[in-house]
Amino acid sequence: MAGSRLAGNLLAIYLARMVNIIIPLAMVPIFARVLDPATFGLTLLAQALGLWIVQVVEFGYDFSATRRLARADWSEDGWKLIVRDTLFGQNVLVLLCLVGSLAFLFLVEGFAQSPLILLLAWAYGAMAGYTPRWYFYAREELAGFTTVSILGRAAGAVVSVLAAIFTRSGEGIMFGYALGSLIPLVWCLWIILPSIRHLPLDMRAGFETLREGGGIFAFKISKMVYSLGGVTVVGILATPAVLAQYASSDRLVRAGINLATSFTIAFFPRLSQLVETDRAAARRMFLTITCLSVAMMTVAAIVVTFNSELIVAIILGDGYEAAAPVLALLIWVAPLNMYQFSVGTQWMIPLGMERAFSAIIAGAAIVYVGLALWAVQHGGEVLAQANVAAEFVLCLALTGYVMLVRRRGGDA
Repeated sequence: MAGSRLAGNLLAIYLARMVNIIIPLAMVPIFARVLDPATFGLTLLAQALGLWIVQVVEFGYDFSATRRLARADWSEDGWKLIVRDTLFGQNVLVLLCLVGSLAFLFLVEGFAQSPLILLLAWAYGAMAGYTPRWYFYAREELAGFTTVSILGRAAGAVVSVLAAIFTRSGEGIMFGYALGSLIPLVWCLWIILPSIRHLPLDMRAGFETLREGGGIFAFKISKMVYSLGGVTVVGILATPAVLAQYASSDRLVRAGINLATSFTIAFFPRLSQLVETDRAAARRMFLTITCLSVAMMTVAAIVVTFNSELIVAIILGDGYEAAAPVLALLIWVAPLNMYQFSVGTQWMIPLGMERAFSAIIAGAAIVYVGLALWAVQHGGEVLAQANVAAEFVLCLALTGYVMLVRRRGGDA
């Protein structure tokens, strides 16, 4: 029974992630051919900013809140307090992101000329991050959530494509993204709010969730530096045309990474329980997940490396030939990223080592930012090499730390 339920949840998460990856990926050829490079580049930057906001508002609650709820007694009211306090923390983050987004009016000329696309990027990111998927992860009840998420994503995609064709504007595309985030958010709140609206507001407890999730948040933000740092740096410092070349390659690579991480995230609640009850079984599950996911991404990297020109020609079309060598290099981020994601989220975090994990990633992220600021002056290929190098060093550091803890007799 438990095995079939886990398999069902894995299938549900994988279907949702596949749709969330395939639909945006399918829209890239349309946008690349309909929009001029400058508009296409600005739109990709707006989407990247939205993804930053998703991570800030989500704040690692997909892990911290899921872990707390997975261990809660659902027959009592304790779980309701967890939900209430988590949503309060996310409300605070939504407002902070709105203020922070305004800085990009001064950093990016395209946003200054078209502030509406920046506002829509914030709306998309805020609503997607605020969606309480952690509630359904913890309950291991994902069928309804997955269905609504897919329908919302599909509706938003239709609006984005129509807007691109008829208006040739980034604003219309981002409106579709925002709509796709709004639909599942409304459904989730309709399910959850009746259970907690009678509870009094406890601001102190809400802020406490931010403190408790700080380690995981630092990890996720540091990780986002690797996934979106290059695009952000190029968007701020380079021309829109260069941004379009690099960001389009990056989008293809991140699609594969997101698909692979979907394979592992469904195991997180079960691993969080196993590390408390059966450490040997937890270790076997972790090693199996890691080996399979890294092997899958390595095969994909080899295929893409030898076919990058063909892939770029098919997906992006004419005018993006310079993206092919960038893609051939950047694809090797995928297996490295998969390894460090698995070690961190499926082993170190369940064992309560999120602070150490976050510290290692934060240090590596600082190094990568420095490399990116230098590399962007030398073109997309050098920036891709810097990204791969930073990921490799991070994998070595994480492996070294876990081995060091074990040699010292620690619980790793």
